[in-house]
Amino acid sequence: MVVDVGIGWLYQLSEKLDDPINSERSNLPSAMTSYISALYFTCTSLTSVGFGNVSPNTNAEKVFSIVAMLIGGTVLHCKNIRVST
Repeated sequence: MVVDVGIGWLYQLSEKLDDPINSERSNLPSAMTSYISALYFTCTSLTSVGFGNVSPNTNAEKVFSIVAMLIGGTVLHCKNIRVST
């Protein structure tokens, strides 16, 4: 079975950062970068913000986006609670 490594998000991230994954897999993104990217993906999916054409590239941009989505979701949730009561 042949697996195409060019399909996964980790490969796409390494290409975007211009740090391609070599055959020894010694230059994978750090664990923190991988977790932040996964959390960003999860938050954009759960808040239905979507990825759009402009997406964060650095860890700082992703963390800012995550915080903004969580704050926005909380504000909308609190507003809906007040309207329904």
